[in-house]
Amino acid sequence: MQTHGIMDGCACGAVAGLTIEAYLRGMVSYEVPDGALASIMLRRGLDFGVPASALLEKERELCTADLYMWCAGTPSAKNDTEDADAGWKHKEGGWQTSAYDKRLLRQMANDLYAKWGEEGGSRSRFVIKTF
Repeated sequence: MQTHGIMDGCACGAVAGLTIEAYLRGMVSYEVPDGALASIMLRRGLDFGVPASALLEKERELCTADLYMWCAGTPSAKNDTEDADAGWKHKEGGWQTSAYDKRLLRQMANDLYAKWGEEGGSRSRFVIKTF
């Protein structure tokens, strides 16, 4: 059997069944709650469970851009949590992102928006009207 490129060693059935929400979660190393994905998908007119491979490249990339913007808007740090009681101990790690990380996410999002002719989400626009 001959394989090519990125599919080498890949379970192709798993790729074919990859949902859009799993695809999006795989694009970032953030913990993305269902509510955030639901907002992105509602904005794009998509439903949970739709195979990512069934969508146009434009739809996948614009959802990805929206997700990058969501990630850029998250808090910059999450603290560790540690619990201990009668001989057991549990610790969950935290994380921190820099201003550079957030700028990079916004730039990646804006590049995708520009590619598909959409206005980027990081620019604010003020309209001054005189009365």
